[in-house]
Amino acid sequence: MRKLILSSLFLILTACIPFTTVAPPPTRQAVRVSLPPTLRPWGSRLQACAARDPGMDFFLIEAPAGSEAAAQADLAFHLGAPSNPGSTYIAQAGWEDLIVLINASNPLSNLTKEQLYALFSGQVRRWEALSSASIAFMHEVQAWSYPASDELRQAFEDVIFQAGPNQAQAMLAPDPQAMLEAVASDESAIGYVPGSWLKYASTDLTENLKVVSIDSELEEAFHLPVLVGSASEPQGAARALLVCLSAK
Repeated sequence: MRKLILSSLFLILTACIPFTTVAPPPTRQAVRVSLPPTLRPWGSRLQACAARDPGMDFFLIEAPAGSEAAAQADLAFHLGAPSNPGSTYIAQAGWEDLIVLINASNPLSNLTKEQLYALFSGQVRRWEALSSASIAFMHEVQAWSYPASDELRQAFEDVIFQAGPNQAQAMLAPDPQAMLEAVASDESAIGYVPGSWLKYASTDLTENLKVVSIDSELEEAFHLPVLVGSASEPQGAARALLVCLSAK
């Protein structure tokens, strides 16, 4: 009888306890992003956006646009319109302004499109040819560019060399960081980088660099879209990452 009473009491007590279910943890989503060396400063912005999504496993690799590693990424970033689009889906993530740099010791402060063509084509080989008698800069021009396959070089030459081919034997920098270092360390140097690189460059570099003023037509031509490609329209965490990035 005692056991029957205890069993009945247990059933009554347990019936009063509400039944609850524990929701399974959300499925984590891996997002693999490839970023070309040209856009390396965008890495910190991408990481900040990824950190806002606790359900995202974010993987960032640095790989040239069009490489096999970029093709395998969920989101592949590149600068400017691609000559051979390999992605089904392409969206714009932002803008980059291409800027022309000279050494801070160079007295010149502005250059025209024609002068840039002359400097990078080898038609003008000495800086004094562009300087007035009062500020003559007696140095041989040392033009710096990037490897032929680099999208930054392609964007620059698409604008500057419309009037003719590039015949200069320019020194080649592997990436914008090397370009900054080369121009900062050589009084006779001239080069170009995406503007975002100056925001992350050390003071030791920037104090030895000068941004050249260019006309409004060139500024517009050098205002380049940052595009992202993928095999299909991004969903979930990948889409949230792009939304966050475009809002910054």
